[in-house]
Amino acid sequence: MLLNRVVTLLLALALLIVVGANAFRHITQSQYLEYDEFYSLERSHGFDKFNDWLSVYSLNEPTAKKPPLQYWLNAVAINLGMRDVTALRFWSWVFFLGLLLVTAVTSLYLKPDNPWVMPAAILLLASSTQLTALARSGLLDTGMGLLMMAGLLTFLYARHQPRIWLLCGVVLGLGALQKAPVALLFIAVLLLIFRVKGDTEIRWQQLRQNRYFNRGLWITLILFLAWPILQSFKYGGDYLNVAIKQQMLNRFSPLRPESEVRSGAFDWVGWLWADLHWFAIVAGCCTLAAVLLPRWRRQTDTFAYAALALLVIAAFTLASGKIYSRYLAVLTPLMVCVSVKVMADLIPWKPAVFLIGAVFFAIAFPDIDRIIDGEERGHNYFEVRDTVAYIDRFREDSDYVLINLGLLPPGAYGYFGESRAPFRAYDEMDEKRVAKYLDKLDLVARNLSLLGMDKVESRAQLEQVMPGLQVLDIAGDTMIWRFRPSPEMTLE
Repeated sequence: MLLNRVVTLLLALALLIVVGANAFRHITQSQYLEYDEFYSLERSHGFDKFNDWLSVYSLNEPTAKKPPLQYWLNAVAINLGMRDVTALRFWSWVFFLGLLLVTAVTSLYLKPDNPWVMPAAILLLASSTQLTALARSGLLDTGMGLLMMAGLLTFLYARHQPRIWLLCGVVLGLGALQKAPVALLFIAVLLLIFRVKGDTEIRWQQLRQNRYFNRGLWITLILFLAWPILQSFKYGGDYLNVAIKQQMLNRFSPLRPESEVRSGAFDWVGWLWADLHWFAIVAGCCTLAAVLLPRWRRQTDTFAYAALALLVIAAFTLASGKIYSRYLAVLTPLMVCVSVKVMADLIPWKPAVFLIGAVFFAIAFPDIDRIIDGEERGHNYFEVRDTVAYIDRFREDSDYVLINLGLLPPGAYGYFGESRAPFRAYDEMDEKRVAKYLDKLDLVARNLSLLGMDKVESRAQLEQVMPGLQVLDIAGDTMIWRFRPSPEMTLE
């Protein structure tokens, strides 16, 4: 048994190194960035640009849309001399490795008598094309997935080793600073599940008598509340309205009237199939089995992980706002842990679960390889930089810059642009939008003009909603325009 544990541990570590090295291939040479990666660059650069490390800046003004943790890490790496794109993606890759490791340890926690579940979990999670792509991006989702899974794991271990409550508190607090307090919500669900199932190890009254739990709770509360309290003091109550209501409640609330940008209720089915292919069916069956069949329903920990996975699926289905396939970073690790546990319980020969993982990874590897080698996707870093410089050639101090979403990622202008003045982005210019700019930005009273770049073919439409619009330059099929509103101008 000891030999098996040593062999499987070494195998798991070897797989972690190989998978990690493969995911890192070409990551520093890529010249192409996804749309939202420019937001990450802009926000990471904003700390130095505005000499303010206690605010996240987007569109050249403080934003409440995202907390600061990964942006801080990016900024520190850049200040230490790392190339901006490399620093942007380095931490996502590190978090991906951490997520693989924590998922493997969680699988061993759920099935302690079969150490082969560790390398199996690594292979199955590494077969996720979505997570592989996220590991090579500058987005926040691998970090969110890691801290969510680590929060759950430390919570479960702390039941038996009280000192781990301190680590659990740190992990849960950092999770709230990474993207969203998903782990805190899941811990609340776990407490409810344990209470319903009569688990005597997790009772609130007993926990409150544990000094390590109390200290961990204080750590969580401090890390969780410090940022929103600081931002509310600096910028008023609108911070909570954006960070909590708009970014979380409005997006996932099933009671809110459907918005125009609502995702399809069952988009997640296609996402899972594209991400895991045939293993998605296996994972779905194992997750349902762990919730419905008595054999696993009696195992509180396994049931809890499966229930959390179904809770995420329910949230995807009922969400009234726009959600994205990258949110699978929260769902896939849960389903992998449950699947490995169920398969290991069903198959007596212990190495079988590892062989199953190897088969699914081999099936997925061509797609993973295409993701790693297919660098020419998104926006070319240098072309975007030149486009921003082109716009800035015509910018005057009295200009309020507008970015067409179809031509330039807004975050790119915040990162490459010379101006520190706020700007806006639009997808289609119409009279209502122009009227909003005139009213909210008070352009006439401040003697400001609008400066933008758009398609030449949109000139007639722009002139219709902005009479007197001036075309400053035409390059190919794009043009730079300026609009100076007059005091007597009114729009219905």
